[in-house]
Amino acid sequence: MSGNLSNKQVGPVKIAVFLFTKEMLMLNFLKALRRDERGVSALEYAILGAVVLAAISLAVSGLDTDIAAAFTGIGDAINPD
Repeated sequence: MSGNLSNKQVGPVKIAVFLFTKEMLMLNFLKALRRDERGVSALEYAILGAVVLAAISLAVSGLDTDIAAAFTGIGDAINPD
């Protein structure tokens, strides 16, 4: 059977075998997908990257006034008015 039943006249047994075969292929694919752990590592790295980015963002946002004050002090020291 070529996988296309649209133009053929087949009996109900052949259709049942065809559908069962397709169902078994799908079940085997889903089982293999469940056992595959390659995507888990990528997801763990993505989560870790997001956490590191959030920590850096929080650290930098807390320092913005300190950095601005430091540059103001440097500017005043270089060019006192």
